[in-house]
Amino acid sequence: MAAERDFRARVELAERLGVPPSQLDGRESAEITVYEYDADGRLVRSMTTREPLYTEQDRAELLALGVYRDGLCSVCGGPAAECQSHENTGLTFKPSRLRCRRTDAVMAAQSALQNTDRPEALAWFTTTVRR
Repeated sequence: MAAERDFRARVELAERLGVPPSQLDGRESAEITVYEYDADGRLVRSMTTREPLYTEQDRAELLALGVYRDGLCSVCGGPAAECQSHENTGLTFKPSRLRCRRTDAVMAAQSALQNTDRPEALAWFTTTVRR
């Protein structure tokens, strides 16, 4: 599962940067130049060919990322096959919650300033206090 997550993170980073995953890994496209000379040794023509920027593997990885995304629930982002399974025969889910104590502290401080002029002009931040 972690390897899958790392693989997906690598391909998503390459996608965000607009580069092939193999280039992100350090691959450089090969470039070959062929020179043609006449009988007197003068350069008549040169032709440069380059490998394609995206390898077959790059295209497969980006396609796999698209297929993965297509299989996600548009509401919660989980696997659609699980989230949208049949109500009577599919999986059941137990909701849980966590509180972001940092956001909670900012919201409490904002509530205390309800009557302040232009509270929207305040920039909020937090510092971590070790116990």
